[in-house]
This record gives sequence, C-alpha cells and structure tokens, in this order.
Amino acid sequence: MTFRTRPVLNAKHSRPVVVGYTANGEPVYAAAVAPGAQGSNGLAIGSFVCSLTALSVVAVILGHVSVSQSRRAGQASSGLAIAGLILGYLTLLLQIVVIGWYVAVLNGAI
Repeated sequence: MTFRTRPVLNAKHSRPVVVGYTANGEPVYAAAVAPGAQGSNGLAIGSFVCSLTALSVVAVILGHVSVSQSRRAGQASSGLAIAGLILGYLTLLLQIVVIGWYVAVLNGAI
C-alpha cells in the first residue's frame, strides 16, 4: 500500500525532493511534514533568563507579554514563560524582603 503525499519542495528550485526510487523505477519523494509544535517565544526565553539574573520586574513583564502573545496566536502557552513568571514573582518577593530587612537594619530597628 502506498500513500500519496504532497512532496517536499526544494527551497532553491521549488522542485520535489526525491529521496530514492522504488523497485519499478518510480521516484520516492520526501513526505511533507505537518506543522508541528512551534519554537519557544523569544520573550519567554527572555523572561526565564531575567528571572534567573534577579531582573524580576523585567521577567514578570516579559512573561505576561509572552503568555498573552501565545494565547492570541492560539498556541499552547509556553512553559518557559510560565516558569519565568513564577521565578520572577519569587525573585521579586525575595528582593522586597531583603530590601526591607536592609532598611530595618540601617534604621536600627533590628
């Protein structure tokens, strides 16, 4: 049983890509690849990296923008953006606690 699929076109010449020949001499074309999962959103990567480098406000902003872009485009929301959001909020909370402690120490309250 043979399946007829749309052949993959060569990017340079717009010709089908032949990957071999059958026993009776018919060409075998590379199968067309269905559009699969798309790559990560650049903002999601930026959000994750910023959350690891203590740029928490930037990480939260980039994460929210990335999630909204993925929802608008109909994609599954990126796990990387959600990870950047979670780490960004945790880093922001930690920064607020450390700054509060530092201010309390400088004022002599502790």
